[in-house]
Amino acid sequence: MTVSVARQQAIVDARRILDYQPVFLDTETTGIDRDAEIVEVALVDTDGRVMLNTRVKPTKLISSGAQAVHHISDADVASCPAFNDVLSVLAELLDGRHVVAYNEAFDSRMFVSSARLRDITMTIKPDRWHCAMLLYARFYGEWNSQRRSYRWQKLGVALAQCGIDTSDIVGSAHGAAYDAEATRRVLLHVAAQAEK
Repeated sequence: MTVSVARQQAIVDARRILDYQPVFLDTETTGIDRDAEIVEVALVDTDGRVMLNTRVKPTKLISSGAQAVHHISDADVASCPAFNDVLSVLAELLDGRHVVAYNEAFDSRMFVSSARLRDITMTIKPDRWHCAMLLYARFYGEWNSQRRSYRWQKLGVALAQCGIDTSDIVGSAHGAAYDAEATRRVLLHVAAQAEK
């Protein structure tokens, strides 16, 4: 697929996803390993309203590497609700909805991992979860010959490449609500581009 064809398809796909009126989701976690857990989760609707923004008490300590990224410490989550307490609210908000995340594979894996560690079975419906990072990679069109795919762009890089103003987003980068809203703006930007 040529860059221009991939870019045009990304625009079409962004519009199709927005037609679903999805929620935009982001998580912050204890780390990136297989047994990492969610320590913060946020949902933003298609209009940019925050539906949920909460910290979550994990069963394990937050790694120093994760703390360096999101600046959430073990003390910050010590008195927060556990994942199973937040899950019922999440399930209601996500019920029947399409979900967009900027590295959907990671965020959906964190949901499953957080649930599994509490002996809760959680199923992610792949046809309802969409990855804005992979879509944006096709839109931006920088080829990664080693991976034989379009190069992934970090969320902050994508915002800069699109010239998206984030000065009015509450919070800071690598906060779940900020990143969920930033993801929404990237998808809206892609969808707003003219097809050629």
